[in-house]
Amino acid sequence: MNFEIKDHKQVATLYLKGRLIGQHQSRPIIEAVEQHIENGTTHFVANLSEVSLINSTGLTVLLTILTKTRNAGGELLLSDITPQLSKLLIITKLNAIFTVSDTTENAQVTLQNMLNATTIDS
Repeated sequence: MNFEIKDHKQVATLYLKGRLIGQHQSRPIIEAVEQHIENGTTHFVANLSEVSLINSTGLTVLLTILTKTRNAGGELLLSDITPQLSKLLIITKLNAIFTVSDTTENAQVTLQNMLNATTIDS
């Protein structure tokens, strides 16, 4: 599993590539997200277009990131999910927990709008 995090304004995009199936793969991803949260970035998009395989461990990684972002007052949106992952989210009923966007760009705009609304309300 390879990953990269790119910052776009106040939203970080996590690009995951490969197979998200092992516990040893998850720790660096979670640590990178935690570092961004410590630095003040709490809104994330997880681009999953290049995830070839995901299992329960991979779903746990996504749930962990979601929990960490929400605990910090942020949000995680999934984008560019594969048909296989879409089916898996439905089967596991996690589609009720995760917000999915068709593209990374749309997810970034959604999160940016959430941030702007929060700033206006403050």
